[in-house]
Amino acid sequence: MEKHPGQLLTINGGSSSIKFALYGQGDALKRTLRGTIDRIGLRGAAFTFTNSAHRHETHSVGDVDHKAAAKLLFDWLDKEIGLASIRAIGHRVVTGGTRYLVPTRVDADLLAELRRQSESAPEHLPAEIAMIDLCSERLPGLPQIVCFDTTFHNNMPRVAKILPLPRRYQAQGVVRRGFHGLSCTYLME
Repeated sequence: MEKHPGQLLTINGGSSSIKFALYGQGDALKRTLRGTIDRIGLRGAAFTFTNSAHRHETHSVGDVDHKAAAKLLFDWLDKEIGLASIRAIGHRVVTGGTRYLVPTRVDADLLAELRRQSESAPEHLPAEIAMIDLCSERLPGLPQIVCFDTTFHNNMPRVAKILPLPRRYQAQGVVRRGFHGLSCTYLME
């Protein structure tokens, strides 16, 4: 594959998949590569990618967990494009709780908060945190930004936030949350 210096890597670690894309920097971001590792934790996991030259391939990767799938992805990216060409990584993360409401650069405080909240999204947060940790290990010092799926719901009109909740819970600090907010934002735009 043609090497593109200064690429941005985006990662969406789901409960049974890792979706990723690379974007070359310039006047406008141009996607140079995209792919998925599907069926993580299940029999018959598969790695699929399509590059900017429309080369499309699917490979069986056997039975892998999130850690093995993430390692496979980074090993493949290193061979395919060279990790040194990546300048920043963006992660889709399920929630930042009530403390983190906007895209945020990864630091020790953010990771501690995500670890504290892991029980609130056990199918997602532990794998997402492990992916962030792997990125830090493989590309130390590289900027990583997390975008929270709940951001869309944090910005809803007040009436949309309070209608489904009894007032007594709202007074205790319970707030309405929703998921897949990044997809909702994309559709709204």
